[in-house]
Amino acid sequence: MENGNAGGRESVSMLPGVTVGVMIAVIAFVLSFDALRLVFVSSGINPLLSWGGPLCVDGTILLCTWATWGFRKGHIRGRWYPWAGLVLFSLFSVTGNALHAWLNAGGMLPTWGAPAIMSIPPIALLYSTHLIVIIAGDRQDKLARTTGKAAGPDNGHDPPQPRRTRPSRNRSGRNPAGPSPRR
Repeated sequence: MENGNAGGRESVSMLPGVTVGVMIAVIAFVLSFDALRLVFVSSGINPLLSWGGPLCVDGTILLCTWATWGFRKGHIRGRWYPWAGLVLFSLFSVTGNALHAWLNAGGMLPTWGAPAIMSIPPIALLYSTHLIVIIAGDRQDKLARTTGKAAGPDNGHDPPQPRRTRPSRNRSGRNPAGPSPRR
């Protein structure tokens, strides 16, 4: 094992733990993906589109895991928000996988099951886009503070400058702001 000095303490190599952790995560994702896909099919989704259901559930778990780190690292207010999504979508995943086992053992999908399952994709859409907007907005605000520029669209161009117009005149042809200087 590789020993290093991290903050005055001995540390171990991250490679074995990360390797095993990634392997477990990939296998768990594939198994959960297959179970959830079949649950979505049994709920009436088009079998050709059934791959989207597990991505909505387990993909949002991955997004929330990243966001919990991002909120902490970026000191973004509302650190509970990505944790709430992580817990919610983890419950969706565990319940969906258990439901898959129930269905394979001969159980029947409850009448409320299909509507509940089919409500997950729009919840994932709303939640994930809102989470990304919060993080992107925080990033823009921080960039604006460091550069001194107001946050705006990040298209590589400066925002258009307002056009200068002549002062308006009333019907008499005089400038309402006062007499114009002599030329």
